[in-house]
Amino acid sequence: KRFFISITEEELSRGLLWLPSERQSGRTLTYHRTISNPEAWLTHSQARAFVDLAPDGSLDQEARAMLDSLQKMIPPTVKRRDYGPLEWGPGVNPDLPAHRDYLIGLADD
Repeated sequence: KRFFISITEEELSRGLLWLPSERQSGRTLTYHRTISNPEAWLTHSQARAFVDLAPDGSLDQEARAMLDSLQKMIPPTVKRRDYGPLEWGPGVNPDLPAHRDYLIGLADD
């Protein structure tokens, strides 16, 4: 029987979930960034660098569901930093005020 696991899930498991709970909260931190309105920029040449796309170019709903399930696996005792929603730039563009604020917040945290 074949077993499939994403590299992100493997990293989450080895770096966080396999640790004893006392080490999880004291040595780990998660960052969560959301990009608003991804449908508006799916045709941009850099879109695949920021979101999973299906072969037809639409949002990959299966990948999105898998990412949501991974985020739910993170124990509540782990520190979490939330950023967003961040509007598409394309990419992260420090010339845009919201993106500049995001980068400053990320650096300050």
